[in-house]
Amino acid sequence: MATEQQILATKQIFMAMDKDKDGKLNRREIHSMFRKLGEPLTLAELEVAVHEMDKNNSGYVEWKEFKEYLF
Repeated sequence: MATEQQILATKQIFMAMDKDKDGKLNRREIHSMFRKLGEPLTLAELEVAVHEMDKNNSGYVEWKEFKEYLF
């Protein structure tokens, strides 16, 4: 179980990645995040990652989905 401090730190990361500030991450933002982490993804790997995180199949990863994916 994640601590409140870990969740808050993760929320800050999510907000920093959300470049257009719409409250969700698109494929470009997720792709950029992995590149910055030193783990660039191929387009196929990106699609798998988005599919695993995007539980409501909206095409975007919302904060709740991101948090559930990590914790």
